[in-house]
Amino acid sequence: MGWGEPQGMDERQRRQVLKKSQRQERRTAQSLGAKQHAGSGNKWLHKNDSRTPRLLIENKTVAGDKQITIKGAELEGVRRHAAREGLDPVLSFELNGRDYDIVEHEYVLDCERLRDECDGD
Repeated sequence: MGWGEPQGMDERQRRQVLKKSQRQERRTAQSLGAKQHAGSGNKWLHKNDSRTPRLLIENKTVAGDKQITIKGAELEGVRRHAAREGLDPVLSFELNGRDYDIVEHEYVLDCERLRDECDGD
């Protein structure tokens, strides 16, 4: 079962969540120019869902649209996998039809430093 999948789902509901998850993974990868991992997190060779030359992306799919629970172990898992590969971790999810990304604060600081450098030219 997926992260946000409630217990007791029937087969039809499971398929709907799987399709939603696949659409989200494809949309995230396309928007970032990332390469999707076949089988994503279920293979030892490629952990997480997709990557760019700088980012390792894990998509979190929830069955509903009202709330999301993010566990420390989920954040730590994508951080650890990204660190092993020298990449920045991203936890991406959709809520109420909008896409959100969670990144480490250091990544935000780096982006602001780059913007300040570019604005100073």
